[in-house]
Amino acid sequence: MASSRLALVASESPSIVQSLAHSTVPCTMQVSCARDQPFPHSPEPITMTHSTFPTPHALMLKDFPDHHDAELVLRVYELRREPVMRESRSKINSSQFMPKRYEDVEAVRKMDHPLNAAFRQTSTYWEMVYGLARHGIVHADFLVENNGEGLILLAKMFPFLERYRKDTSARSFANAEWIATQSELGREVFARHQERVEKQRTAQ
Repeated sequence: MASSRLALVASESPSIVQSLAHSTVPCTMQVSCARDQPFPHSPEPITMTHSTFPTPHALMLKDFPDHHDAELVLRVYELRREPVMRESRSKINSSQFMPKRYEDVEAVRKMDHPLNAAFRQTSTYWEMVYGLARHGIVHADFLVENNGEGLILLAKMFPFLERYRKDTSARSFANAEWIATQSELGREVFARHQERVEKQRTAQ
């Protein structure tokens, strides 16, 4: 039933749960336990250089995407189109937010910073979205095909991630990190974003 499906999402994605509250999609996901077998297409998990939070192993990984994944991905897309979210994404993805030193990251954390609300909204949104894959609710590569945008923010934060986690939470950007390291497509997308972001950071 929908309630069992929503229960899996609740801990990491309360906003998305609200949007799915009236769903009648039954939960018939095909999943497999990852404790005793390697990640699909990735025999050894990758740990980011600056990570102080060990890349988590998902308890469940979907073997292949199905129509349930498609419905959730479409719902994620609908939420991205919300006017305030669209504006926040535009600000964070643009050159308006391009930290060159940790002081720039500290500044955006202050409530009176003009990008504070956009930063908080986009970072938490993508963590909820990527949490769906990390917990086996959505097929990771299928999700990243049209939702790799969140890895732009991870690439911008990456040089400062270790210190940021010490100052905020060890779990900051944990789900984005999982996508960038445990998903085959996620690794490719993150590498492309990281290369582009570093060129932009140097050019400014």
